[in-house]
Amino acid sequence: MATHLITGIAGFIGSALARAVLAQGDKVRGIDNFSTGRRENLTEILHQIDFRQADLLDHAALQDACRGVDFVFHEAALPSVPKSVLDPVASNRVNVDGTLNLLVAARDAKVKRVVYAASSSAYGDTPTLPKREEMTTNPISPYAVAKLAGIPNPNTVRDIEYGRDAQLSNVKAVAQALGLRLELVEQTSA
Repeated sequence: MATHLITGIAGFIGSALARAVLAQGDKVRGIDNFSTGRRENLTEILHQIDFRQADLLDHAALQDACRGVDFVFHEAALPSVPKSVLDPVASNRVNVDGTLNLLVAARDAKVKRVVYAASSSAYGDTPTLPKREEMTTNPISPYAVAKLAGIPNPNTVRDIEYGRDAQLSNVKAVAQALGLRLELVEQTSA
């Protein structure tokens, strides 16, 4: 039985992931600071999970949360484009620094795999649907720039693990440097 850490577990996607992981018989640990997540999203599963109210900027809490975990679903973010325009420093702090904090904690805990939730906002206002990793990025907000840090770019690095051209960005490069396997899961709303 694997143990999965879900950051942003009180959000819509995080709580849905938690229910799916529990349904397959695995253990769930979750963290959320409730800045955007909702407690009611956890009501039906709270007694089945190891929940910790914590922030991505709390190194000690992340180290503790990652201890004994096999896999991490990184869903936590400060997701608002308008808020990122009003406070780009906070957006960067949570979405970039917080992600790096999580990656370091995952590395230290010897987590097998981290799955990162990216955002289609990195592609800007293009009307093309669906968005695909090989599309040219065109971030037009601080949120998009922050999330772009985790979206691979096909022109930067060859993915040695899979032996094919890969989209590899700063966060993925850091994850690999830390010895972590990082996967991209793209959300279609900002």
